[in-house]
Amino acid sequence: MEDFGAMISAVVRLLKTEFTLFGVTFSWWDVFFWTAVVSIVLFLLGGAFGGRD
Repeated sequence: MEDFGAMISAVVRLLKTEFTLFGVTFSWWDVFFWTAVVSIVLFLLGGAFGGRD
């Protein structure tokens, strides 16, 4: 169980790593979060306007 906690801690540290792109600072956590939000919104819009037969 201690190894699992260490693995989760390492992943969280990685997600908190910040980088700057074109003068804007992001963290991997921001990228992950906004990718999930945009994916959900596009899925909902596709279902509302795409209309599967």
